[in-house]
Amino acid sequence: MDYPIISFIVPLYNQEKYIIPSLKSIVDSGMSTKSYEVIVWNDGSTDNSEELVREYAETNPNICLISQSNHGVSHSRNQALMTATGEYIWFVDSDDLVNSKSVAEILNEALADNLDMIGFNWKSLLPDGKYEQGIHPLHNSPIQTGRNIYMSSMITMAPWAFLYKREFLLKNRLSFPEDYKTCEDIQFNQKALFLATKVRLSSQIGYIYRHMHESATKGHGNRVVEDQIRRLKDEIAWFRDKKDAAYLETVVYRNLREINVWIAWADNEQQWFGEIKRVLKGYKPPFGLDFSTVFIGLMKCFPREVYYVQRWINRTRRRLQSE
Repeated sequence: MDYPIISFIVPLYNQEKYIIPSLKSIVDSGMSTKSYEVIVWNDGSTDNSEELVREYAETNPNICLISQSNHGVSHSRNQALMTATGEYIWFVDSDDLVNSKSVAEILNEALADNLDMIGFNWKSLLPDGKYEQGIHPLHNSPIQTGRNIYMSSMITMAPWAFLYKREFLLKNRLSFPEDYKTCEDIQFNQKALFLATKVRLSSQIGYIYRHMHESATKGHGNRVVEDQIRRLKDEIAWFRDKKDAAYLETVVYRNLREINVWIAWADNEQQWFGEIKRVLKGYKPPFGLDFSTVFIGLMKCFPREVYYVQRWINRTRRRLQSE
């Protein structure tokens, strides 16, 4: 075999404290150097990150460092994907770690069944050094469509929570939207799961997410909500064209739950709810739920806990369907 089996794509921007531990977790996975490549796409770092990677790559020749001016994480991932040559792709954030002990097992599971995607568990590394199980724990599943998994499971939608077959991504022209400042990864996976025909979930813990104590400021909340509303609009248009009303309905409701949580960190919630209503104008789910009713309920949910929002929506759906 004259090409690597797996390409790790690591977008890099000002992570001098964490980038080497991140790369080391990949190198320590026990795979032969010929079986993998690491593409570090430096997105205009202004700290010492680039030099640290350059020095580390001197003793690890399968690490490829590419530098550019700052264009954002989506651009970095997209460009690195076009550069990658591995059969499978693993997106790794430069401040996180892969679980070195599980990399080979997860890859072998994907290879054995020629999967388009495989999802796996993860855990959080807390600032005090302790570990915490990630949300939505997964169990081994049979091979099924990504659509079925998305419709029937609550799964983490971050790109680092899946291994992707490169040919599948390229064939379907899947890429990260570069005009979003946040939330770009969720749209990527909602589309990927819709298109994937061979997907499995694994009970393996494949990733370690470094949990930072960062306050969610009002301004950050505004940016996130703005991007989420734009994402909602784009996804309604994209999935409506696919003529799968049930999947579109699930996408809309999951987006609404997430938006509802972030609005708590944004200014002028009434304005944001008005924006969402305008986006949803004319969109009627199969069961005919009036979204003005939804938002009356959403605005009454304090605190905005996802569980209670979803429970209220489900109760409203059942009532309307029975009428």
